[in-house]
Amino acid sequence: MTKVKICGITNVEDAMIAVEAGADFIGVIQVPNTPRYVLDPTTIASIRSVLPPHVPIVGVFADAVDIEPTGSIGRFDLFQIYSDSRNHSDSRIDLKLIRCCRVQDEASLRNIEVFGAKVQYILLDAYHDKSLGGTGAAFDWNIARTAVDRFDRPVILAGGLNPTNVASAIQTAKPFAVDVSSGVEEFPGRKDRAKVVEFVSNAKSA
Repeated sequence: MTKVKICGITNVEDAMIAVEAGADFIGVIQVPNTPRYVLDPTTIASIRSVLPPHVPIVGVFADAVDIEPTGSIGRFDLFQIYSDSRNHSDSRIDLKLIRCCRVQDEASLRNIEVFGAKVQYILLDAYHDKSLGGTGAAFDWNIARTAVDRFDRPVILAGGLNPTNVASAIQTAKPFAVDVSSGVEEFPGRKDRAKVVEFVSNAKSA
C-alpha cells in the first residue's frame, strides 16, 4: 500500500486531521520566507506531541547546512533537504535524510546519482524557478516511474498531486509514497479536512 506524506503542516489541528485520515508522515516546513514556514519550536513540539509513534515528523529544509544552526536535530525524525552544499549526506551526524530532486525532464534524474549513502528516500518534485515546492505544479509521472525502476531507494512522488489525480499518479509511477501540500489546503498553511481524507483514501486504494 502506498504511503502518504502530508506536508506543510503548521498547527496541531491540521496534524490531527492528517493522522486521523491515515497519513504515514507529517512534514513541517523549515524554509524562512515561505507561506508554510513554522518558526516557533513550541509549535513544532506541540505538533510532534499529537503524532503516534509510527508517524514520523519530517523537517523540510532548503539545504542540509541549515539543520544544525537552527537546533533542529532533536525536533524531527527525518530531514528533507533540497540541497547539500557540504555533503552532510555522508557526515558523522546521524540524520535520516529525504533528498529532493527537482524534475524538469528525465535528465534531471542524473542528480540522484550523487546522493550520499545516508539518503534513505528520494523525493521527486516539479521544478520551479522561484520556489522549492508547494506550487501545485506537476511533472511527467513516467519520469518518476523511471526513477522507481532505476534506483534502489524508495521514491516519494510530489508535485501537483490532489485528491482527483493521486490514484492515476500512483498507478503510473508506482512510488513508495506520495507527498501533498497545496493540493489539500483551504489556503497556504491551513488544511482542508475533506480534501485530506479524500486524498489519503484515494492514495491507499489506488
